[in-house]
Amino acid sequence: MATFSLTFADLQEKVPQMKKILEGHVIVPLKVADEFQLVIGGIADGQKILLAVDSGAHSIFFHEALAKTLGLKLLQGSGTAIGSDGKPIALATGELKSLDLSCGIVLENQRFPFIDMGQFVDIEMDGKPAKLDGLLGQGFIQSTGMILDYDKKQMLFPVKGAKPGELIQALRDAGHGVLKLMRGSDDRHYIPVILDGEKVALMLDTGAHAATLYPEYAAQKKWEKREKSLTIRALGEDLESDMVIVPSIDFGGYFDVANYPFFLVGKSSDKHPEEVGGLKVVGLLGSNLLMPLRSVVDFGNNEIAFPVSQLKKEF
Repeated sequence: MATFSLTFADLQEKVPQMKKILEGHVIVPLKVADEFQLVIGGIADGQKILLAVDSGAHSIFFHEALAKTLGLKLLQGSGTAIGSDGKPIALATGELKSLDLSCGIVLENQRFPFIDMGQFVDIEMDGKPAKLDGLLGQGFIQSTGMILDYDKKQMLFPVKGAKPGELIQALRDAGHGVLKLMRGSDDRHYIPVILDGEKVALMLDTGAHAATLYPEYAAQKKWEKREKSLTIRALGEDLESDMVIVPSIDFGGYFDVANYPFFLVGKSSDKHPEEVGGLKVVGLLGSNLLMPLRSVVDFGNNEIAFPVSQLKKEF
């Protein structure tokens, strides 16, 4: 167990077994926006684009402004999407001749949804203003068996020769804590946690900038509350949010985070389940926790790993 305290980034550099496992994956470096949001570059019909990796989004979405840049004709009245504020957003569709996602995957002559993403596209990268062109959502994440590495800021795609679950098993063998993720009726991933002594489930939302709780759940608790603490940049209208301080978040008994702020945001869609795996769904686990926890998420095998001993020192 000499590697017990190593992070995933350390393991990739120093452990021969991990190097061999990684040879069975396509590895794509990611950019970081707004401190916590992971972003992938790509090319759509010859135009460079930026997409946020968003497991809370149902599929790949593009901003309407990209259609104007590319000269695409959009088919209006194609339905609606639901914003983070729970309100419907008009959806159109348009056909891209080529979408190259910089991971060896090129999609050709396919129609995609386009929406007005509003101020959600405004980000900061490397200290400079930038703009998103869309979201890389759950449909793509799940179909490719993506592994999202917050430690080294990269995504990995298993290719021929890769064994399902072998990367997370190697992390487990090296002392990482591993939790099994649950799949909801909405096909999204949920993580079991213990909030102040109560076992509940949180949707794993890589596109959410903040960890959030549903107000009706938080109202049942006697936690410290701070009103109108933050305006959350969200898809749809920006949300002015109250905040509660949760005394402890326990991750499977491996480690816990004390006195962590959760922002109060209502459920954005009735399609999200009330329960998953017998646990009440009470909110979202966003990138502001996934990043400092150095999470490695295997969406294909429904597992998440953390460098336990390192986190015990830091938290």
